[in-house]
Amino acid sequence: MASFPSLKGNEAEYIESRLETYRAGEKVGANSGLMIPNAKDLSDDDIANLAAYISSSFK
Repeated sequence: MASFPSLKGNEAEYIESRLETYRAGEKVGANSGLMIPNAKDLSDDDIANLAAYISSSFK
């Protein structure tokens, strides 16, 4: 069974912070091993755009 954090209700700033942390290769929880490889090639613009989309779409 898959385990993943809920995206619902998170502010864009929080999502940006997490994606930046993953991009830097820092572990922040049990899913870091899944997220770090996916975030490592994201640009600042990619992260800002993803965070804006997620925070407005998953309410």
